[in-house]
Amino acid sequence: MKQLFVILISILVIAFMGFTAFASNGDSNRVDNNAATQAISNGEGEDITSSDESITPNPNDYNDRVGYDVLLDDYRQLLEATRDNVELRHEIMKKIVVLKKLSGDDAISAFIDGKEVGFDVPPVIRSNRTLIPVRAVTTALGAQVDWDSSEPNIIKITKTVVDTTGNNVPKVIMINLDTEAVTINGASVELDVPPMLIENRTMVPVRFIAESFNMKIDWDHYVGAIVINR
Repeated sequence: MKQLFVILISILVIAFMGFTAFASNGDSNRVDNNAATQAISNGEGEDITSSDESITPNPNDYNDRVGYDVLLDDYRQLLEATRDNVELRHEIMKKIVVLKKLSGDDAISAFIDGKEVGFDVPPVIRSNRTLIPVRAVTTALGAQVDWDSSEPNIIKITKTVVDTTGNNVPKVIMINLDTEAVTINGASVELDVPPMLIENRTMVPVRFIAESFNMKIDWDHYVGAIVINR
């Protein structure tokens, strides 16, 4: 019963915040003073990192008697239930990021089409690029990942995309951990930062993967997370 009450209160608070936030500023990518660690897109596709310890969320702003884990579950359920409401979804994603930081989780968060991406190994920053576990993001993007134990350094990622003529075409990305070059449908592409193995997980530049599959990716200042949309 208590949890239901929290959910109902949360909905009312978020709805009010969503209305005031978006009424005062139609730009959903404005800078937010409660975002701690940022990986900002500079408009040229490059990720830049910055940090400001003065913008750590204040625990007093939240009902810590309920517990951050319970609140996180509530907001994640709300996020699943509001997939068609972009503005409300935006507010809920921000709440999730803030609550994760309050609970001690400072890892970079990512959302694809309004759904939080779960990582067993957190994203990392290398040479101003954000790298994330390949299987987590490709699965969330609806792509298939193939790996052959006989060639452990080769990873194949396949997804059907819509080309410029409106036709569905398969796109195949081949990643070789031994080199910075990858291939897309056989054409060689060199990455600024090579894929790498971290804690037994293959990490890849998230922008490269998302844009290869015709997805829009940005660091959303307001949410404080990577946001990828179709």
